Amino acid sequence: MLEIVSKFPQDNSDNIFTNEEFVIEFTEEINDSYLNLNYFKLYKSNENYTSFSDLCNINITKDNKKIRILPSPSLDINTYYILLIIGNANGIKDINNNILSQNEFIRFKTGISAKTYIEVVDIPENVTSVIPGGTENTYPPSTDLFTNSGINVPITCINTIPSNYSLGVQNIDKIIFIFNDDIANIVIPSAISGRYAQLPFDTNPFIDHSIEIKEVYANKNVLTVTIEPITIATNREYIFTLNSGYVKGVNRQGFNDKYVLRFTSILDPVYATAEQIITRLKGFNENTNINISEYDIYKLILEKSLEFKSKINSNLDTITTNVLNSVIVCMVLRDIILSGFITHGAIKSRELLANKVEYYQFKPEDALKSLDECINDGLELLHETKIITTGIKSGNTLIRPTKIYQVNR
Repeated sequence: MLEIVSKFPQDNSDNIFTNEEFVIEFTEEINDSYLNLNYFKLYKSNENYTSFSDLCNINITKDNKKIRILPSPSLDINTYYILLIIGNANGIKDINNNILSQNEFIRFKTGISAKTYIEVVDIPENVTSVIPGGTENTYPPSTDLFTNSGINVPITCINTIPSNYSLGVQNIDKIIFIFNDDIANIVIPSAISGRYAQLPFDTNPFIDHSIEIKEVYANKNVLTVTIEPITIATNREYIFTLNSGYVKGVNRQGFNDKYVLRFTSILDPVYATAEQIITRLKGFNENTNINISEYDIYKLILEKSLEFKSKINSNLDTITTNVLNSVIVCMVLRDIILSGFITHGAIKSRELLANKVEYYQFKPEDALKSLDECINDGLELLHETKIITTGIKSGNTLIRPTKIYQVNR
């Protein structure tokens, strides 16, 4: 006769993890034909275990004489359940055709947390990123004395793979969040959301561009998120949000704040580089403070490059490519200056007693004048060579002050 040797968890257990794996060991190996929901049933119940409602989905696997059952998705918190194992004449049989003489069950109540399964973290090695982003912690330091020390200090995400603000990411099916403490609880998939937006802008931002989150698990200080694979795509920005209040550390038991990870796919075309833009901004004043990232500069370059791409009539040779590059560099520079992304530089002199401080001055009007000449000269040459014949002209084509040279609409 087939019998059950052990059950985990035990009957009438309390505070069971919402993602707990149940293990039932039999005296003999079970026939594979019984490894389905007809013979192993998980129901929601009431406090007295007198009712059966909401049949739950479970995954059933066999390990010799042990049957492993994993709820999918995770169970609700603070909820009563009954796991029913079907016996009698029409019930489970082993490989020798012995029957389980009666129905067996496990009654239990879930707690408020999920279990952390310690697994080997597979750091993806095939993630391609043309330009890695910044790796610094994006959280400002706390001004609250009580959260800077002690057990209640919040856990913080200090790095990701791919890194934040990376450009040209492709071939990826995992997102890695690295924290400054070991993770005490697993994060359920609903804590993380992913979506993409088309660059330079979405024609309809309300279309569902969500990315499927398949699995989330923790190992030490690393949280691994398995996602719908991101393969080769162009001109997309990906945004993954790890919501606040889900991750708690072993030593830092304050919950995490929200963390937003951004990166792009391959951008095409880009007829200039962010390095060119920054170098020329420094050329106006070497002490100029630039308050715009390379990541955002590349998105501006893409916007300008796409406008020209639709108007180019023939293949670009070396000379016209260089001219086009110069025009786009000057256009992006002009937008940056007029948008207020640069500020005054270093101190030139100070008088301590009189409390006078004087700065090297950045003069936007001088920079804009030279950029206007650069744009005019470049566009005229492109029109003369017939590379561009319509649509883009020098002159005041739009009334917006930051978009003087643009595509006619």
